[in-house]
Amino acid sequence: MAHALEQSSAPVADYGYLEALTRQHRQVDEIRALFKEHTDQTAALIRNTSTDFRTVAQSCLERCNAGETVESDVLDALVDGITTWESTLSQDQDELARALDIAEQAAREENPAVLPVLAEAGRELAGINTENAEICRDARWTLMAVRARCQPGAPVGPIQGQPMDLDAYERSLG
Repeated sequence: MAHALEQSSAPVADYGYLEALTRQHRQVDEIRALFKEHTDQTAALIRNTSTDFRTVAQSCLERCNAGETVESDVLDALVDGITTWESTLSQDQDELARALDIAEQAAREENPAVLPVLAEAGRELAGINTENAEICRDARWTLMAVRARCQPGAPVGPIQGQPMDLDAYERSLG
């Protein structure tokens, strides 16, 4: 799980291969196979990290349900790690869109037969990012629910206390 917390905010993949492969004058089936190979590698990296977060979030929930204490610092670090990974996935989606635009322009100029293959690869990669962003969102919300259930704070402030505390607070505001 440590690798997921250490993710940088740089995009996950270098999508320059989309343009490079598009510019090669190869058969469409050969380019499709090369795109598939690169797509599978990127998908594995993204899915492994997102699945790690989901697994840890589920483990924290199970511990909480069993009455165990889940340290607040651990939950905070996990939520921060997931948030960073979600940001990385968003940046990766932006990078993918830019790379697809460049590759499409190259395909129109040099190898128009590749356009449908390029569109297919783009849809698959975008779907992987979307699917994993949803996994991360759900894991993050699970962890926040665990924090709310297992780490309840003492009532603080006038709204958390007695009704007359709220009245005294409102009067103090002037």
